Amino acid sequence: MNKILQRSTYGFVLLAFLVTVACNSTKKASKEVTATEDVKSESGDNYRLIVSFFSPGNGIDHKVKKKFVEFLSASYPEVKYESNRWGKEGEVTLCFMLSELEEKDQDSFIKESKEVLASSSRVHVYENAPCGNK
Repeated sequence: MNKILQRSTYGFVLLAFLVTVACNSTKKASKEVTATEDVKSESGDNYRLIVSFFSPGNGIDHKVKKKFVEFLSASYPEVKYESNRWGKEGEVTLCFMLSELEEKDQDSFIKESKEVLASSSRVHVYENAPCGNK
């Protein structure tokens, strides 16, 4: 009886240790740097700026998305964009032609957009690329 109790105790201690280690490893998710990729396509359907809110399994960054949409309506209400929803966790890609803006204003828009989006690791920003996830 004593050996059974001892083995049960060791089993529970081992189980508690494994659960603790497994929970700690999910808390230490690495931060990804929001990268800008300049992709050229032969077809003429490239967009000047593409902003993709993606989810690595825990949903999109709703706070940054809201902040970005507010930035668009407050600072650039004339800019039109396509919104393409995809995925099951709120993933969305916003595609901007920026034909409403002069070239220098396009550069300013892109720079300001990157600043607004820089705080999130769940956003990809692309320039001069086709609108993905259509």
